[in-house]
Amino acid sequence: MSRDSAERLVLYLEDAEENLQRALLAVSSFPKEERQKFSKLLYQAVAVLNSDGWKPVYDEYPDLAPEYESLEPPTINSELSWDKVSLEPPLTAEDVDAILLPLLRSHWKKVMLVVYEARDSCIMQR
Repeated sequence: MSRDSAERLVLYLEDAEENLQRALLAVSSFPKEERQKFSKLLYQAVAVLNSDGWKPVYDEYPDLAPEYESLEPPTINSELSWDKVSLEPPLTAEDVDAILLPLLRSHWKKVMLVVYEARDSCIMQR
């Protein structure tokens, strides 16, 4: 596949994912039985797109893949004792949104899948 074709394919795959996300949002208002049926199908489509759609492109052109930060846990390297530590005032919901939303945007596909599965799980337990 040429680089030009790969770049165009990435744009099409991004559009497909956005459309699947919109479809999942639309399905969320369906009656329970229909919602579960269509949600499952759409989640499967998202999974196939993520595993089979992106992989060949990223294997051939790794620079087209989104950059992810290291998943290694941070380490503490400090000589401070707790009595010398000053903590910031508590965070507000807006502060948390400002921190998390930019991170979630780059991983929105996975976030969307987790949120919808959690929501469906909660609904099924009722």
